[in-house]
Amino acid sequence: EFLGHLPKNEINKGKPMNDLEDVLKIELAYFAFVFIGMQLMKLKEKPFNLYYFKLLHNFILFALSAYMCLETIRQAFLGGYKLFGNPMEKGHESHANGMASVVYVFYLSKTYEFVDTV
Repeated sequence: EFLGHLPKNEINKGKPMNDLEDVLKIELAYFAFVFIGMQLMKLKEKPFNLYYFKLLHNFILFALSAYMCLETIRQAFLGGYKLFGNPMEKGHESHANGMASVVYVFYLSKTYEFVDTV
């Protein structure tokens, strides 16, 4: 009952990964990629050299994490957040778009982190 009556979030309306269908498409694409990759690796005698790919991947994750951390701190400061006892937001506060964007980037970054299993 608590979450069942909440209206759809208008801040992230129209962005990808906003409903179950998008999430399932991403997961199916990931499983297809892993399956096809396994078949390709069976055909090769020597595995792919992924050193530079992994280096770039780790740098991207580092930069993304640094951005999310700093932006979360900035948005918390702008929104007057305290360590404990913050009221539940309704989505129309002046800082709501900024914090929602950071949370959304975090959510999307979890999809990108699927690459860790390659």
